[in-house]
Amino acid sequence: MKKIIILTTAFLLFINTAFSQQKEEVFHLSWMTDGILLGGALTLDSTDLLCDKVLKLNRMELPSTFDLSSVPSIDRAFMNPYSKGLDLTASATEGLLFAAPAIFLTLDKKEYLTVYTMYLETVMWTWGLKELGKLCVNRIRPYMYYDNPPSKAIADGDWSNSFPSGHTSFAFSLAGFTTYVFAKYYPDSAWKYPVAGLSYTLAFTVGALRMASGNHFLTDVLTGAAIGSLCGFVVPWLHTITPHKKNDNVEISLSPLSLDINIKL
Repeated sequence: MKKIIILTTAFLLFINTAFSQQKEEVFHLSWMTDGILLGGALTLDSTDLLCDKVLKLNRMELPSTFDLSSVPSIDRAFMNPYSKGLDLTASATEGLLFAAPAIFLTLDKKEYLTVYTMYLETVMWTWGLKELGKLCVNRIRPYMYYDNPPSKAIADGDWSNSFPSGHTSFAFSLAGFTTYVFAKYYPDSAWKYPVAGLSYTLAFTVGALRMASGNHFLTDVLTGAAIGSLCGFVVPWLHTITPHKKNDNVEISLSPLSLDINIKL
């Protein structure tokens, strides 16, 4: 998986040299907007962790039998037994989308703080909302209705965390973020269509693999896609409408081995 992520990142950086000059000041940070986004996400994520790991809320007892008739017909049509190979493939594909924002490393260095702050906020909100869904809704995963479900999932209680699909939430969040931010920085580039096509192809693939591997129902995946799409668009969009004052005194430089922050006083 690590090799795939490294190769994909290198490819994205290579093709970015063909892109047209980016439009400046498309997105901007502000104390108010980013204070609310980061503070709200941190509060939500911390609350989710507290309720899940410490208070252990909304935990189910493992039933002796599983009633297939309780599953809606639309979800029964896409149910599958567990497949470890497809499960790992879905995680690897999701990893490619996590690496996709590396494409923005070739922007002007002054844009790094803005872009990767938005990236962090997007990931934090996606995680918090999908975890909130899992806390509020106990849903048995599809593989539990078949023989030989994964023993690790049963041991750690993950067997009842089907809703919504976290992998799909992240996949569509990152696809939406990459597509939207790229299109705003390079509105005249012909590459924005391949970037969007590749990003969403990978996102749909993740959703399909999560169903094929027996981890999720169709409605889990659709809900995850909705959560991810919302976060992937709304977070960067909010950074286009907030009044701001450009700050040239902070410059961030990233390299594979270091993170350099220069502050001009």
